[in-house]
Amino acid sequence: MGPYRWLLVAAFLAAAVASVLDTATVLFLDPLLKQLFGEGVLSGGESFLERLIPRLLAPFLGGVAADAIAPRLVLLFLAVLTGKIVATYISAYLSVLVQEGMARDLRARLWRHLMQLDLAVFQRTRGGQIAAALVSDADQVKQVVVAALAAFFQNAVMILAMLTTMLLLSWRLTVLVLIFAPLLVLAVQLLRVRLKRHARTFTHERGELTAMITERLGAMKLIRAFGTEASE
Repeated sequence: MGPYRWLLVAAFLAAAVASVLDTATVLFLDPLLKQLFGEGVLSGGESFLERLIPRLLAPFLGGVAADAIAPRLVLLFLAVLTGKIVATYISAYLSVLVQEGMARDLRARLWRHLMQLDLAVFQRTRGGQIAAALVSDADQVKQVVVAALAAFFQNAVMILAMLTTMLLLSWRLTVLVLIFAPLLVLAVQLLRVRLKRHARTFTHERGELTAMITERLGAMKLIRAFGTEASE
């Protein structure tokens, strides 16, 4: 990923902005609901966050008539939502650029390496396994390394933003939620072990299937000549 590190950094920054704005949409939705219906998402009125939101909105709503507050809140909410969508799109677009560029470079390096291998390697390795490594495995690498890494970073920022919001609302409820977090992590780890074992088997069987198909397609003239279509 070295040649694409700055694109990846830009994608991470856009993902961080999208995660923060995702949390902000929830916060800005609360005063809008209170203005329209008299009750919002946060109804206690005693948390630090509920006292902070009016201060943040003061520059936008200060000196505005009562009937003009709701339209301004709608515009502010739409602006934050639009910013989140644009940041998410930029992050996804840059991540795809990194993924495809890395897969192309990986295939080129693999092909260059194959040209230098001893012929004995090709005698004991089926062509389908090599083809699967060139095509499918490179796609898997780009998904695991780039897509998963970008998703991890974006989710980490979102978790931090949500935890900060939860702590500002009620630290007691936040601690209560975090008590059960290790149980979720343990369950995910157990699932990961099983998925890893199945992934190895799946990769090998896909290579075998690719090998069988390419060999049969290469021998299609012989198959038709001897009339063995039914057995194939």
